[in-house]
Amino acid sequence: MCRSQNTEKGDENRHRPDLPRLDTASEHAAPPTLVIWDKDVYIMNKVFTFDAKGNVLRMENVEEFPKKKVEKPADVTTQAGMKELVEDFFSKNFVDVTSRKMIEWGEVTKAKDGNSSIRYKYRAKIWDKDTVIMNQVFTFDSKGKYVSVKNMEGFPQKRQAAARRASALRQNVAELVGGYVGLSLGATHRG
Repeated sequence: MCRSQNTEKGDENRHRPDLPRLDTASEHAAPPTLVIWDKDVYIMNKVFTFDAKGNVLRMENVEEFPKKKVEKPADVTTQAGMKELVEDFFSKNFVDVTSRKMIEWGEVTKAKDGNSSIRYKYRAKIWDKDTVIMNQVFTFDSKGKYVSVKNMEGFPQKRQAAARRASALRQNVAELVGGYVGLSLGATHRG
């Protein structure tokens, strides 16, 4: 919920040029937006009049404002459009994923119910510590509204491939020399 305080005090000073005035309808900046209950988005454009001490004397809506933001239609038919929806999803969700590196994108598939899905495989850093490989299917309805995200079978995978390769290498070396090898990877042994 959004509240604003509108003081009628100071109406007589409304057109005084000696008082500072902040006009949010700048041609160089987009008007601010207001989200109410994560559902309705309004574009706000107000003119504020302040006294010499910075107190708000008057706050007025610019003509035709506030107005409901008109969303551009989502493109759920192309890979580029679906990538945009997935990126928008990440901008608002999965805050524990502090970085991502794309591995591959799948093709867009359309279900009988009109929903579209895309598979996204990526390397994710969780809270800048653990690294995992994710392979997920993101689904959006025909208007681009998020429906679900599901992990592919066998995912997520922790990045332990290097440790498995080192273990396999030690085992192969041990088999070659006929016993246990107590060398760590990267270490040299001079005998």
